[in-house]
Amino acid sequence: MSPATPAGPVVPVPPIAWKDVSGIKAGARPLLVWIGDPAADTGAEHRVFDGSDVRLGARAFRVVRITPSQARLDPILAAHAAFAPAAVVLSPALDRGTGLHGVSLAPRPLLDTLRSTAATYAHLDLDASVARARTLIVEERTLEAERATLRASPPVDRTAAERVAAVDARLTALHAELDGLFSPRG
Repeated sequence: MSPATPAGPVVPVPPIAWKDVSGIKAGARPLLVWIGDPAADTGAEHRVFDGSDVRLGARAFRVVRITPSQARLDPILAAHAAFAPAAVVLSPALDRGTGLHGVSLAPRPLLDTLRSTAATYAHLDLDASVARARTLIVEERTLEAERATLRASPPVDRTAAERVAAVDARLTALHAELDGLFSPRG
């Protein structure tokens, strides 16, 4: 296994959809904060967040990115800003958190922190959610390829159209299940 993918097979997972912020707020889900200079810290960001398991695990969190200068102005993030680039994982109320920087800023320690935070505050088994998501993503790719093949061939009869409709229905159900995997429980 490469350091960017601490566990499981590599599946094509889109990059984390960071929200750029100037400060953080409490919310219903735990928070993952990336403190980094966009011009200088992209290598570190890619090294830590390019693994499929980290990207999938991050779906259980609100994900924000903030510059070190803005983080210095935030009372919670100020202590971590001096160590940028850094990742900070916080409880929904922002009253507890773990910062990773320097040698601890790596996919495996981040995934461990995400796992324990998701279990404590979102009541999620992140390993099970990530494993199921990997399976669903592989199935999604297979169904998309099947749909493309069916649509590319000339319609022979109604059964081809019915097969496309069945594939589309399964994709819709698959997307709903994938979205629900990382939602907080009870």
